[in-house]
Amino acid sequence: MRQFNKFKDTKGFVTIWERVLRFRYMITEQAKERCRILAFWERHGTEATKEAFEISHRTLFRWQKKLKAKNGQLEGLNALSQAPNRRRKRKVEENILKKIIELRTLYPRLGKEKIHTLLKYTGSVSTIGRILSDLKEKGSLPSGKKFSMHANTGRLIERKIKKTKFIL
Repeated sequence: MRQFNKFKDTKGFVTIWERVLRFRYMITEQAKERCRILAFWERHGTEATKEAFEISHRTLFRWQKKLKAKNGQLEGLNALSQAPNRRRKRKVEENILKKIIELRTLYPRLGKEKIHTLLKYTGSVSTIGRILSDLKEKGSLPSGKKFSMHANTGRLIERKIKKTKFIL
């Protein structure tokens, strides 16, 4: 019987498959250490484990439960992500955003301190700086780059800023 592979001509499939196989059964050093502590706990008891490893009774039971849930596979003892489920987002009023964009379009070299004083914003200067960096990432602010037109080809070339050297 002839074999059929539906991923035969998929570009990069082999590389992805190799990565999946490599990371599928990945056991960290921390998981191995936890397994060793659980084995010590079963042999010597709770008091000896607490004294030797300074781990609470509840933690041992939690690790044991994770190991049983994964049917004894050590991947169950790998540490999970501790990042919060809902991360805080910066709340900025729309009128302040519009004023910042308006000021930066009129005066592209305006800094966060000057914008802070012009807006009479109650927040800090660094908050204005973070708002500016967010707007730059979104592409809402015009870039401060200067361009010049090449005469022969008609291409736009970015001008490089010449740094002046001060000699004392």
